[in-house]
Amino acid sequence: MNLPSHAGAVLLYNRDMDGLIGQPVAVDLLKRQLASGRLHHAYIFHGPSGVGKMTCALAFAAAWLCQDRADGMACGRCASCASLADPIRNASGIPLDEEGLISLNHPDLHLVTKELARYHKEKRIRDHKLSNIPVDVVREHLIQQASMTPTLGARKAFIVDEAELMQAESQNAILKTLEEPTPGTLLILVTAVEDRLLPTVRSRCQRIAFVPLTDADVRDYIAGEAPDLSAARVDRLAELADGSFGRARIALDYNLVDWVDAIGDGLEQIDQGRAQPELGAMIHQSIDDFAAEWVKKHAGASKLAANRLGLNLMATLIAGRARRRLMEVAPTLDADDPIDADAQVAGMLGTIDAVEYWTGLVRSNVNLTLACDHLVMRLERSAVASA
Repeated sequence: MNLPSHAGAVLLYNRDMDGLIGQPVAVDLLKRQLASGRLHHAYIFHGPSGVGKMTCALAFAAAWLCQDRADGMACGRCASCASLADPIRNASGIPLDEEGLISLNHPDLHLVTKELARYHKEKRIRDHKLSNIPVDVVREHLIQQASMTPTLGARKAFIVDEAELMQAESQNAILKTLEEPTPGTLLILVTAVEDRLLPTVRSRCQRIAFVPLTDADVRDYIAGEAPDLSAARVDRLAELADGSFGRARIALDYNLVDWVDAIGDGLEQIDQGRAQPELGAMIHQSIDDFAAEWVKKHAGASKLAANRLGLNLMATLIAGRARRRLMEVAPTLDADDPIDADAQVAGMLGTIDAVEYWTGLVRSNVNLTLACDHLVMRLERSAVASA
């Protein structure tokens, strides 16, 4: 089974999941369940993008499929592990085929993604913009496959990446599979936006939370991937990544270091009380350029979805910068002087509120140029209020 490559995903994993950085609670819980043999039939792996949810899902599914696992660890020797030899036994990463797809040569490990629409037998599905997971893909690659007998052993596993992209029809379609799973079937829904899953779906799954990575881990990752970057630029990219290896990978692959330099400089000028009338246009152009490059590199990608990704990256950069400063200031505040404390954090809280309001405007289809100008105006007001 092949899975489309994620530009922002870090898809290296060890057969015992211990190689996953920054998720000890999730890993320990899953390993204990594997060791005990008392697993739920369906899971939701939820948390921020790029923190290891898919990596862990692949390792967990591999251990589930292993025919001779011990203490929650895949053996690396059985027929199932042999089918996943490179990524599991050698922990050498998942190879890409000639089409740039992640190649997992395992008949009982099924990966359901929005990109599978490209290979559907019906043209109307093949022509589908990759902004959601069509119900036809869910029926073909999950529901139908779940009813079939496993090939290598007594188990099979299904991973739905970006599960929040399943529309209500798709989610309702899998309810029977969740309620009456075929024996030996494991289903993992991977999502960064859990609240977009229907309550009827969430209630039938065990939830496993994944947390943001530490700034130190992200900085080490960026410095290792781009050793020529200055410490200051590594710090700025880490602010954009905001606890996510995935966002860090996107920033490196799409040369967002120049992007964060320009936007970061503008934000610093605002903090110093200097108006930045061109910053709104710069933010707009940065998002638009990123989205265009993303679509160019991803066949069939939705420009709308690419714009949303750019919007999320920009929101993370601006709000994340304010949150970090808030965390630095908070321990120094005088609890006996709430008026002074409020004054010290007013600008940071105002920035976070401004970003939240801005993303809401854009998602409500307000013109992006106007929305970006409005964002900068609110950021400048917040800076004045905290001066």
